[in-house]
Amino acid sequence: MKIKMFKFILLFVLITNLVSLIGKPQFLNLNKGNVNRGSVSKIVSISQSDIICINGGVRQGFQTGVVASVLNDHAEMFANIIVVSTNSHSSIALIIEKNPEQNISIGDNVVIKLL
Repeated sequence: MKIKMFKFILLFVLITNLVSLIGKPQFLNLNKGNVNRGSVSKIVSISQSDIICINGGVRQGFQTGVVASVLNDHAEMFANIIVVSTNSHSSIALIIEKNPEQNISIGDNVVIKLL
């Protein structure tokens, strides 16, 4: 019985030391900050639609093809957008649906729609 306990403690110490030497996995550093959200940083009007620039990119979970919601100051969804381009910290999206009574403004929150 004492030998089994000694082996268990020795194994625990070895694993603990191994983990401290290896460090934490890199994927744990991928999503620092606000995940699955960003904010409108710029609005570019073109003839058929508006292009929305978002402060939030791959590190926040934005990927090409992702659908997101735009929220007003009261956290009410009033527009849906689709991400068409992204890099590590910013994204570009097109409006696919919007409440005609409200306008998208710089600083509005953008939240990725999760299934």
